[in-house]
This record gives sequence, C-alpha cells and structure tokens, in this order.
Amino acid sequence: MNSGLSLAEKLAIAGETTALGIVVVFICLVLLIVVITLLSVILKERKKPESKLEKAMEKPLPEVPTVQVQDDELLAVLTAAVAAAMESEGSSTPFVIRSYKKTGGSRAWNRAGRDSQITNW
Repeated sequence: MNSGLSLAEKLAIAGETTALGIVVVFICLVLLIVVITLLSVILKERKKPESKLEKAMEKPLPEVPTVQVQDDELLAVLTAAVAAAMESEGSSTPFVIRSYKKTGGSRAWNRAGRDSQITNW
C-alpha cells in the first residue's frame, strides 16, 4: 500500500481520474444524442407506406344487423338468472333486460374461466 506518493500527489491523481471519468461520460452522452438525432432525421425522411389499419379506418364500417328476438320466456329466464347472481352478491339495484346478444359459444365460458382463475389470486 505504501507507494511512496505523498497525500497531495494521491489527491491529484484521484482528481485527474475523476475528471477523466466525467469527461468520458459526457462525450458518450453527446455521441448518443447525435446518433438519436441523426436517426430521427433519417427516419422522418423515409416515407412510411400507408398501413392496412389506416386504410381500413378510412372506409366506413358496414352497419351490423341486429337481430331482435322477442322470446319472453328466454328474457324471463335471463332476468331471473341475473337477479339471482346479483342477490348472491348483495346488490339490490333494480334492472330490466331489454335485449341480449348471443356470444360465440364456448369461447365465452373459456374466457370466464380464465378470468375467474386470474382474479382469485
């Protein structure tokens, strides 16, 4: 440990090392800024091709036909099921089912199962 240097010489070497480190860091930061600026200029000049999503958004969506089924028995069963579920949760908010939409079969049950597994944690 005894290198034969005085305290002043050791502090001078430490100061030089610190200054050199700071200079290297700032030079790297400046180079990084220059590279990012050049890349942004280059990428702005390149014209992006119009994406399929942008093309699709320009066209108006066709109106989805809705099927109105007036099956009073089915609406009564759905209302009773929702009422039972709400009652088990302790909610007493009045509601009326005016329409319903058929979902894609087992996919809805698969999603409900995944959601229940995720939220149970």
